[in-house]
Amino acid sequence: MNIRTSLGRLGALCVLAGFTAITAWSADMKAGVAKGPITNDKPLVTVNGPVSTGVEKDIMARVLVLNDGDNRLVVVTYDLNCLDVATPLLRKRVEKELGIDKSHLILLATHNHNAPIQINPDNFEFGHWLADRIFGLIQKAIANERGPAKVELGSGNGYFIFSRGNAPTDYEIQMLRVMHGDKPIALLFSHGTHPAQSSEAKIGPGHPGYAMDEVEAAMPGVQAMYHMASGGNQFVKRDKTLDPKLREARKKDQDAVDAVLEEAAKATGHELAEAALAIAKGPFVDVTGPITSSMETLSLPLAPPISKQEALELAKKFPADLGFVDYPHDDRGTNWVRMLLRYYEKDLPFPTKTTDMVCSDDTYLIHNEDKEFLKRYDNAIDD
Repeated sequence: MNIRTSLGRLGALCVLAGFTAITAWSADMKAGVAKGPITNDKPLVTVNGPVSTGVEKDIMARVLVLNDGDNRLVVVTYDLNCLDVATPLLRKRVEKELGIDKSHLILLATHNHNAPIQINPDNFEFGHWLADRIFGLIQKAIANERGPAKVELGSGNGYFIFSRGNAPTDYEIQMLRVMHGDKPIALLFSHGTHPAQSSEAKIGPGHPGYAMDEVEAAMPGVQAMYHMASGGNQFVKRDKTLDPKLREARKKDQDAVDAVLEEAAKATGHELAEAALAIAKGPFVDVTGPITSSMETLSLPLAPPISKQEALELAKKFPADLGFVDYPHDDRGTNWVRMLLRYYEKDLPFPTKTTDMVCSDDTYLIHNEDKEFLKRYDNAIDD
């Protein structure tokens, strides 16, 4: 088995697509799993913008560890839109304390919108807690390793999604099944779609969370793990009765609206669970074999900037003393204009490639030679 983290489907990271079989491999594979809640215990800014108002359903992180005797591959899925702040922290700890190279740590999100977003400074503390929490789950999964294990790859389709624009819809669901003896212990599956959310402001995992619960209930002893594939323009189909129900619910109160959304998310979760359970029955291709993985930072060329005069014209559209603003501020999308003007005013060299800049946890791109800003944001930059 050659596990390549750089391969994907439709240009997105999809670890399932990177498995290829290598014959004549006789070493014993071991596998371990662990999961736990990662729900925030205080109100935080969510991906959709509002501050969370409670918990509709716990959000979870799930870990699968594969050990071929020489190398470990750690796969983490989580009911978040992204990990951001926790990513470099986890990579460092996993490498330093567990001896696992960062190329062997695969971090996969469900793209959940009803969870804390990691690019708002008010949420940075939560991001650090996430890193500790997930690291603990990785340790637990390693402690749970057992063998011999077998790794298999299968696929099917989920037809309850659609795509916007002219692109064809990719219905495929890919699944990695990990067996211990003749029993499955983990199902890692992906689907290219945004989640159907079960609330407007409460924390919850959306339809993938309900799907994973249903799969685990139907297959005792299995840990279900879902991640979004490449669903940038793909969405869950809406039942024709949903919009009329929402209009009526909005005449009542927010609880009524959330009840309608929860019902719809559960229905979609059931469809995903049914599709996953059908795939889990086979057929599968045995891809068990030695683990290899690589990770590379690509340096991409950048076009020359617009002129200072053009930037000044754009700057007339927002307050002159606005400064840099964080998500979900309405003017966050104009931060780049103010950063560009800073380059002109400070006579900073314009970046010619992406690796000329570092990204802060709140997504400010700062030139490697901008010592003032690197110092200002050093608490939000993880090398």
